[in-house]
Amino acid sequence: MSVRLSSIQHIIGTRHAKRFPAHLNLREEYLPYKALIAQVLLDKNPTIRTVINKTDEVGDQNAYRTFSYELLAGQHDLNVEVHEQNCAFRFDYSKVYWNSRLETEHRRIVEKFESGEAVCDAMAGVGPFAVPAGRKGCFVWANDLNPNSFGSLGDAVERNKVSRFVKPFNEDGRIFIRDSAMKLLETDTQVDITPKESRAQRQNRSLRRVPRTIVTSPKTFNHFVLNLPCIRNHLSSRIHWSLCRPL
Repeated sequence: MSVRLSSIQHIIGTRHAKRFPAHLNLREEYLPYKALIAQVLLDKNPTIRTVINKTDEVGDQNAYRTFSYELLAGQHDLNVEVHEQNCAFRFDYSKVYWNSRLETEHRRIVEKFESGEAVCDAMAGVGPFAVPAGRKGCFVWANDLNPNSFGSLGDAVERNKVSRFVKPFNEDGRIFIRDSAMKLLETDTQVDITPKESRAQRQNRSLRRVPRTIVTSPKTFNHFVLNLPCIRNHLSSRIHWSLCRPL
């Protein structure tokens, strides 16, 4: 049974992390045994509290890229906390889009950003690009159409202390792309990143003080992030239009 289950786990692609449900994509031949498979996973993995099986493809049912699922075993609680790029995210997995297998891609993209640059993340989700970029000192305008993603994004911005650099929005991405470039031109954002004085400096004013450092947001975006493959080619044309509007 253990060998058989091991091969099934590999085929169906379970994935879980701390406080994350075991998410199965069961093939048709395994559906008659789904309850047994789920219970064994629950019994043999003390960190798993919930086992679900996806019943449709991501994005088939709505524009929020969520999916339908069935509870196979455990608690019906999909509120999770995950950590990525030294950032914490809390959300209801049934109401937002999240794919832990994209962590490498998230990291690769964020590594391209430089401190002080402006980034427009038009389909930000819960913030896997926006929040780490904010920690690097990038000025990020992060938007998502899904109200639940927007709520979790705002929570992540506050939880990871990047509110000075990351602005969350809850708009249609197409409208957001059209308007954000012009709004950035009209926005003045400055952030004081001067390190806090040490205790010795506070107690002895004769010690050399750290010079004040202010960073200013650019007036144009250095990067656009379009994490929605099915319509990103269409949206690219909107980016071109927004950048080329007469000033």
